Amino acid sequence: MPYLAQILVSAMPDSQINMQKSIAEHRVKPEPTQRVLELDGIRGIAILLVVFFHYFTQHAQTIPGSLPAYVVKYLSITWIGVDIFFVLSGYLVGGILLDKRGTTNYFKVFYLRRSVRIFPPYILLLLFFVVAEKMWASSFPAGMGWLLDKPLPFWTYGLYLQNFWMAFQGDFGANFIAATWSLAVEEQFYLLFPLFVYWCPKRHMVKMLVLLAVTAPLLRVVLFFVWQNGGLAGYVLLFTRWDSLLLGALGAWVVRKPKVLEWFSSHWQRLEKLLFGLCLLVVSFPFLGFYQFTFGMAVIGHFSIAVAASLLLVLVAIGRVSYVAAVLRLGVLRYIGRMSYSIYLYHTAILGGTFSLLLKIEPRLGSIKELGVTLLALTLTILLAQLTWVLFENRFIKFGHRFSYRMPDTRNEILDDLEKPDSKIPALVPGPAMNSVPMTRRESRKSLG
Repeated sequence: MPYLAQILVSAMPDSQINMQKSIAEHRVKPEPTQRVLELDGIRGIAILLVVFFHYFTQHAQTIPGSLPAYVVKYLSITWIGVDIFFVLSGYLVGGILLDKRGTTNYFKVFYLRRSVRIFPPYILLLLFFVVAEKMWASSFPAGMGWLLDKPLPFWTYGLYLQNFWMAFQGDFGANFIAATWSLAVEEQFYLLFPLFVYWCPKRHMVKMLVLLAVTAPLLRVVLFFVWQNGGLAGYVLLFTRWDSLLLGALGAWVVRKPKVLEWFSSHWQRLEKLLFGLCLLVVSFPFLGFYQFTFGMAVIGHFSIAVAASLLLVLVAIGRVSYVAAVLRLGVLRYIGRMSYSIYLYHTAILGGTFSLLLKIEPRLGSIKELGVTLLALTLTILLAQLTWVLFENRFIKFGHRFSYRMPDTRNEILDDLEKPDSKIPALVPGPAMNSVPMTRRESRKSLG
C-alpha cells in the first residue's frame, strides 16, 4: 500500500502539492524577525517594580503612624512585578508553542532554547553563592549573615525545586538566592506546558486553559485554611500560581485567532474601560489590605493582576491603548527590560553585599548615607547585568537560535495521511472531478481497478 500511495501523490498536479504546502506553512508560522518593543517595555516596568520593592520599600525605616510610613505601606504593592513577569512568560512561551506545535522537532528545540537562555546566568549566580559561602564558612562578616544564613539544601536550587522546600519550611531561605523561587515556578511550567499544548486537542484548548487557571485561586484558598504555611505555599508553588502563566498563554491564543481578534478589535473601547477598572482595583489593594500571603490576595488579587496584564498584552497587540504603548516603547524601559533577567537574579545579592562591605550592616534605608549605598548597589546591579548580557545571555540566545524548528515535509505528510483509513485524497479519475472531488481510500482503490 505505501507504494500505491507514492504513485497517487506523484500523480497529483503541482497546484495541489503547492496548496498542501501552503496549508502546512500556514499551520506552522515562520519565526518572527522583529522584536516587539512594547514587550521589552513591560519587562522593564516589571523589573523596576521588583527592584523598588526589594531596595526601597522592604527596607525603609519609618515611624509608625507617620506619613512616610503610610507611603511606604502603599508602595509595598510594587511586589506585583513578579506577577507581571509570570503573565508575560505565559504569553511569550504560549505563543511560541502554539506557533510551533506542528513542527517535527517541537520538544527538542523548545527545551534546548530555554536551557541556553536560562541556565548560564542562573549557574553563575549559584557559583557566586557557593564562593561566598566558602569564603565566610566559619563566621559571617557584619551584615553578610542576612545574605547567606539559613540556605535551603543546595540540590533544590540545582533541580529548581526550591519553591517546594520554601513552602514546606515556611521560609525563603538565604536571601542571596531567595528570589529564585519564581524561576523554579517558571521552569516547572516550561517543563509541563509544552506537553499540554502538544497533546490537548485544539477544540478544547481554550476551555482547558480557563479551567486550569480558575483552579489556582481555589487551591490558594484551600491551602490558606488547611496549612499553617498556606499563605506562603500559595505564593510560591506552580499549581497555585499558574493562573498568571495560563492567562498569559490565553492572551497568546487570542492574538493568533483572526475571528477572536476581530471581536477584540471591534470592542476595544469596552475592553479599555475594563482594563482601566482592573488597574484601579489593583492599585487599591493596599487600601483593601491585600498584601503578599494575605487571604484577599489569594482569592482575587493574583487573578485580577493576571487578567489585567493579559488584557493589556492583547490590546497592545491589536494597536490599541496607544498612550500606554508609547510609554512602553521608551528607550530606557526597553534597555532595562532587555537585561531584566540578570537584574532579577543578582539585585538582592549585590544589595546585601554592598551594605555589608561598606557599612557593615544588613540593608536598611533610614539615612542619606544608606540611600547612597542603595543607589550604588542599584548602579552595580545594572552594570553587572549589562556585562552578563554581553558575555553570556546575548551570545547564548544567538546560539540557541541556530537550532530552528522544522516544518514537516509536505509530500511525506500527504503519504502519512493516505495511510489513514478515513483519509481524503484527490480523485484520479479523468473528467471534471479531477482536483475537486475528494475520495476515500476505498473509493480510490475501486477507481484504479
